[in-house]
Amino acid sequence: MENSPKRIYIIGPSGSGKTTLGKLFCEKLNIPHTSLDDIAYPDQIERPMDERLKHVAKLADQDKWLTEGIYVDWTKKLLERADLIIWLDLPYFTTLLRVVKRFFVHKIRGDEKYGIKNTLKFIWNLRKYYFPKPGFEMGHSDKTTTRIQTQRVLSEYGDKVERIRTSEELRKFLVIILSS
Repeated sequence: MENSPKRIYIIGPSGSGKTTLGKLFCEKLNIPHTSLDDIAYPDQIERPMDERLKHVAKLADQDKWLTEGIYVDWTKKLLERADLIIWLDLPYFTTLLRVVKRFFVHKIRGDEKYGIKNTLKFIWNLRKYYFPKPGFEMGHSDKTTTRIQTQRVLSEYGDKVERIRTSEELRKFLVIILSS
């Protein structure tokens, strides 16, 4: 896989499949994986912005990496350096059902680490991602990234953005990218 991307940024809301896709790519392409949640909220405690930016700059300077998250406001260096940006722009109800399913699967397995309160917060933020308040998309005043904001930021990166809107598009994309 000589022509495979070496710096990949996967972006999308909760339940879009970022982590699952990221692990697949890392295994197939032998590149290290970083969740942006681990940079933004290590041990579920919010990290100050200046520290986040230092971590992002250090990661962006590496030759090979895959990162995934919903963030577009403090990850510009990663977006600029990425060879490939995959935007998992799946329908609202698909992601909503996946978040709910993920909670119950982990609860049954006994490895659920966020609790019902945080899962409900994920669901609330998911609604705000897809259906922001009017005017919110022009500049956010809280910590929620919106779909409109993501589209606006990613429009700057042209051909290196692969927007995936359905599970079928994702399957076709994987066949192409993993066979190259």
